[in-house]
This record gives sequence, structure tokens and C-alpha cells, in this order.
Amino acid sequence: MRASHEAGNEAMKKRILTAMVNHETNTFSLIPIDLDAFRARRYFEGDDIFPAFRNTNTELAAFIDAAERYGWDLVPTVAAQAMPAGPVTSEAYRHIGGRLLSGLNEGSYDAILLALHGAMVSELHEDGEGYLLELIRNEVGPHIPIVATLDLHANVTVNMVRQADILISYKTYPHVDMYDVGMEASELLQRTLNGEIRPSTLLGKCEMMDGADHGRTPGVPMQHLLPMARSFETEPGILSVSVNGGFPWADTLETGPSALVVVDGEDSRFHEVVQRMTSEIWERRHELSVSLIDVDEAVAAIMSHPADTGPLVVAEFSDNPGGGGYGDATRLLQALLAAGVEDVAFSLMVDPQAADIMHQAGIGADISVMLGGCVDPSFGGPISVSGTVMALSGGDLVHEGPMQRGVAISLGTSALFRSGGVDIVVTSQKAQVYDLQHFRFLGIEPTSYRALIVKSAHHFRAAYEPIAGKVVTVDAGGLTSRNYQELTYRRVRRPVFPLDVD
Repeated sequence: MRASHEAGNEAMKKRILTAMVNHETNTFSLIPIDLDAFRARRYFEGDDIFPAFRNTNTELAAFIDAAERYGWDLVPTVAAQAMPAGPVTSEAYRHIGGRLLSGLNEGSYDAILLALHGAMVSELHEDGEGYLLELIRNEVGPHIPIVATLDLHANVTVNMVRQADILISYKTYPHVDMYDVGMEASELLQRTLNGEIRPSTLLGKCEMMDGADHGRTPGVPMQHLLPMARSFETEPGILSVSVNGGFPWADTLETGPSALVVVDGEDSRFHEVVQRMTSEIWERRHELSVSLIDVDEAVAAIMSHPADTGPLVVAEFSDNPGGGGYGDATRLLQALLAAGVEDVAFSLMVDPQAADIMHQAGIGADISVMLGGCVDPSFGGPISVSGTVMALSGGDLVHEGPMQRGVAISLGTSALFRSGGVDIVVTSQKAQVYDLQHFRFLGIEPTSYRALIVKSAHHFRAAYEPIAGKVVTVDAGGLTSRNYQELTYRRVRRPVFPLDVD
């Protein structure tokens, strides 16, 4: 009798296929993203996925918890994330997409629940997520709900909206709400499965490459846009409203900010909401919350910063690995060393060869080494540094801050190298510095320094602003500089702000 009852319960379970496919593609990067690049950052298949993501601040963790809450049979296929860089190779795209699609052939499903980015470009498909969603839709047919979460910096396309029923983006930058958005998507999926709603998603775009102050929260545009979105969500039939800042370092036809409105049913006022959101994004196109200083100003700020007020946090905006920067630009580091600054920690400089040399030399060794400028010397070529190897590591760490708390990564062979008054974190794998563990994994305490240099644009603020005496942001002319006019755009629609006359 018990067995029969359990079998009946099992038969009633909704079977949900899930996956994570996440890459933010900087089409100007010289580094293609192959399968090894995914494996170097985060790559899991099948039953290995849940242990890796459970109890983390991620969408997948929310999907896992939602499955337990709602009694779903959640079937994991692939979870793949690579650091932002150039286009995903065709081989990697086919492999990851093929693993997801093969899962569809292992039985029937009641829904598809995905964690995507929204700004992935492959060698053959500039709309990487749109094409992937189209392949899924062709397999499952028109009636199976497809639900996906997106990064706030998604370049949302018409095809993405056409293929998916529900698209919901992060609402914070730094992205500290990944779990929350994953749970929001899961709740709407459950309502769909219950027959309470029949959702679809509407898309509004602006003739812009970047918008809403790049989605920064807090920031003046988002301080207006997000309450506006929440207000619309109180209206009947409007289930969710997302604001996307877009990812401007992608030369694609549909690059740029957007508004996503998930609705139940059809009503002309829904389109009015989309129009009002996009109009507000456009009207606030000149509002920016971050002022950028140059290298000389950054050095002067460090030299004058009082040591007893908490560290000065200097964000190297233009070499942000989280936006496709190489993490090896040397202009700022060279200026710091030339100025003789003291009591400064620098994270990070990506240079696998230098890291290997430091490991071979060993802790305590005094050596000279060429450092940085490995990929594109035009952003600051290799510089000669002399100093002492202070610490060594295999590069494994677990994030402890608000961003991706609980998620493990590896920076590969790593070393702490002291040159003059600067302690330099040297790694083999790149990462955006947004967690205090990006210093602590080498045994140093970031709060003990006069100044911290972090290769990051904005994500660092979640963990570093609470310990900072002051924060400044420097543009040293790297690949993720805000000076878009220095990049050669060929595919983006024209005219478009800010490339063309306003």
C-alpha cells in the first residue's frame, strides 16, 4: 500500500529539466572561449551539479530549493560558466548545447528552467542564447514552458523573447540577488504549471549600447527605474518587470539596454508599460554615477590617503576581467612602482609564466621577472619587477562575500610577490576581484593595507565598500574602458548612443 502511494506521488511530480549556460562575451577580446575555459572556471554535468551549487547565492541553488518546495523532479544536465572573454568556440558551444539537448531526449518534461546570461556570442551565432533557446523550443514544442534567468547586463534579443515564456533578470549590480531572482523565476514557473497564469514576455529596446548607468545599484537612473518597475508589478496581469543595462563591449546587432515585462494574457496597456520603461531609460542616458580618474590621479590619491581611515580601494575599471579585460594590463602597476608607493596590495595580475617562475623560486626567494602584458601589450606591456616571493598557492578559494557566496573557483598556480611597497597577487587564471578572498587566499588581510587595487568595475563594491575608507575608480585605457569610440564597431545598429550624435 505504501509503495503504491509513493509511486502515485512520484507519478504526480512535475519533471523539470535545468541547466546553466553562462558567458558574457566581449567580442573585442583576442581570447576565444573553448571548452577548457569553461572547465577552468565552472563546469559540471548531471548529478555533479547539485552538490556544487546547493546553499550558494546562485540561481541554481534557488532552483534546487524550489524543487524541494514544490515537489519537482528536477533533472540537471549541464552547468557551464567561463570568464568573460572572446566568442565561444563552435566546438564548445556544440558540446555544451549538445549536453543540454541530449537531456531532452531522456524522457518527457513539464518545463525547462535555465540560468543564462544573455550576452553570449559564439563563433557562428552572435545571439548565443537566442539560438540555444530556439533549439530547445524546436525539441519540446510550443506548449512546454521555458523559463530563464538573465544577467542584468544581458543584450536581450527578439529571438530570446520569442522562444522563452518567462525571462527575468537580476535587479542588482553588484549581482547579490542571483538566488532571489532564481526563486522568483521558479515561483512563476510553479504558477504556470498550476494553470494559474499563461505568461509571455514583452521586450522594449533603446537606440543605445549602454544604459541605466550600466545598471549600477545604487545609481541615480536605477533608483528611479527599479521603483518604477516594482510599481508596475502591482498592476493586474503584470508578473515581473526587469531593467537590463546591456553589455556594450559586444559588437552585435542587438547590443544594448532593454526592459522585459512578463505578463499574463494580452492587454494593450502591457505594451504601454514597455514603452514607458524604455522611454525612461532613454531620458536618463546621460546620468552616470561613477567618475573615472586617470593613472596619475590614482597614484596621487594613494599617496595622500590617511593610513588610519580604512584602505583606499582603487578599482581598475578598464581592465576588468569580469567584462572581458585580460587582467594583465600594467600601466597602473607600473605607475605605482615608479612612484614608490607603500603599503599597497594589488589583485590581481594574470601571468601564468610569472606565477610558475615564482613557484619554482620558492617562498623567500628574491628574483626579477617580467610581469603582465601577456595578451595585448597595447594596454601596457610586460614590465620588469624585482622583489620577493612572499606566499604561494594552488589558487583554490571559496567566495565568502555577497557575490556568489559559497561558490568555489580556482585561480590556478598563484603567488604573492612583494616589489617595493606593493604586494602583487599573481595568478594563472583571471577573475574579477569582488571578494576579500581574492587577497586572503594567499594569507594576507586586505583591511591591513593603506590602499587596495582591485581589477573590477563595480562588483567589488559589495565586499569592499564596507571596509573602505574611500573608493576611487581609474580608467587606465584597458579593453573595458568606457571610451567606446576607440573600438571598431561593425555590427551594432546605427545610429546608436553614445557612438553617434545624441
